[in-house]
Amino acid sequence: MARKGLLERKVEGAISPNQKFESEPSINIVKPEKKQKNQFKNQKVTLKVSDEIKTSLEAIKVLHKLKFDYEAIQFLIDDFTQNLSSEEKRRYSVLKENL
Repeated sequence: MARKGLLERKVEGAISPNQKFESEPSINIVKPEKKQKNQFKNQKVTLKVSDEIKTSLEAIKVLHKLKFDYEAIQFLIDDFTQNLSSEEKRRYSVLKENL
């Protein structure tokens, strides 16, 4: 048999609440914002290319001693824009600014 008063015992040092619990708090609780990872502009887009283009890009990287794909792509863009006429360069710069 269980002893009498076991369930009704009071723990010493228990604190009685001074205020009643309110289901709707009067203070607005602000949730912390999720931390965003550092995003770099050169890592925003992923390009999908065929295996043939990938091997050509790797060959350009080896020839010009470039480490990253974006360096090889930038090299190709610079080489392409050097061969443009003045009118095509203006059109290229306008298109680049507006896209």
